[in-house]
Amino acid sequence: ARRCSASWLAMNMGILRTVFDKICGIPLLQGRVGPKRPDRLPRILSREEVDSLRKAAEDFREAFLLGLLADCGLKIGEACALRWADIRLGTDEIHVAGSGSTLERSVPVPASLLPLLREGKKRFDADAPLFAGRRSGSTLSTRMAERIVRRCARRAGLPHHATSMVLRHSYAVLALETGVNIRELQIRLGHASVETTMLYQRCLPPEATV
Repeated sequence: ARRCSASWLAMNMGILRTVFDKICGIPLLQGRVGPKRPDRLPRILSREEVDSLRKAAEDFREAFLLGLLADCGLKIGEACALRWADIRLGTDEIHVAGSGSTLERSVPVPASLLPLLREGKKRFDADAPLFAGRRSGSTLSTRMAERIVRRCARRAGLPHHATSMVLRHSYAVLALETGVNIRELQIRLGHASVETTMLYQRCLPPEATV
């Protein structure tokens, strides 16, 4: 009656099913199927918007973080967990341990980030984090890193949905537009299934080819 979202209804049906069907043994929702969530495409930024976001960085840390998110497609938790030992300049790759549903992998480093990485490898110990936290030896929290992204987005005049995950989505679509094949993109993003990666093909403009 209140026209609640499919996600809200599914969540509450899951709670009721756990309490009544599983814990109490009362088949309240037995055989009932939850509402189907709408099939939404991920939000993305244009190439021009990504460029304006990079330009909004005011210091080395902001520029470095935005570069890893926008040019390497890392999740924000993956970027925050990186240490200098993960930078492999011999092959121009970053070793990513994976985060959540993503797999361990090696990600190519764009030429724009190589000077920053080379300088950092000289200045910092291998065990030092790329983004240091407040406590000695700790890494920057994902919450603080997300604040950096949002702060830069506000400076650039971008919409409020310009988050770290939107940067990852944008990276994927722009990679396909530049000719990266779907299997290679799957590896770069750390997806266990290529079906997950194929969603980005639906975000391509009609004239683009993969």
